Amino acid sequence: MRHKIKSDKFNRFSSYHKATIKSIASSVLLHQKIVTTKIKAKSARRAIEKIITLGKKNTLSARRRAFSLLCDHKLVKILFDQIAPAFANRIGGYTRVIHYRNRRGDNAKLVILELTEKYKKKKSEKVIKEEKKPQVSESKNQEPGISKKEKSTQPKEEIREEERAQKEESIKTAVEEKKELPQQEKPHSHPQEGRHKEKEPEAKKPRKFFKGFKGFFKKERDSL
Repeated sequence: MRHKIKSDKFNRFSSYHKATIKSIASSVLLHQKIVTTKIKAKSARRAIEKIITLGKKNTLSARRRAFSLLCDHKLVKILFDQIAPAFANRIGGYTRVIHYRNRRGDNAKLVILELTEKYKKKKSEKVIKEEKKPQVSESKNQEPGISKKEKSTQPKEEIREEERAQKEESIKTAVEEKKELPQQEKPHSHPQEGRHKEKEPEAKKPRKFFKGFKGFFKKERDSL
């Protein structure tokens, strides 16, 4: 008999068991609700309620204890600044378990584990800065002489015809400008100018085969 044993092992080691409960608790506090199995939800529910009671104390020791459980500074800040004030008027019962469906494959009972009181997530500084950036005005892209309201009232076919006519006019003006420009006449150059003159092959002088032997015989004659 398993008397006075509250923990469910989930068929894993104690270190993996602690890690699963920690991850479930942190995801519930961050996303406010998750879908998980019934046994995991019941065991993680105890840890979540203990963490929220620490958040309601709002002391330095409570913050350190919450960090030792969650191991995330951002999540601890959310706990003490946003989650704990939402549960100020509630004593216990910070989470609820709702039956969802049976999982396909192993037929495990899936449930929704969520917080009873919802809190509004604060926007990060990056998102606020991006929203404050000045948007590019559409007045620059608008065509001169036509307002935005007039464009909206005009039918699409008329707008297309006007755009085509404007494009044709711009093309005609560009062609006329090219014709008006004086064409620079290039000086007439001889077709052979600028080309590298091919060198004529020089006539090779015939080599004398016995030239070297003459000197040899001469040296021998002088030595005698």
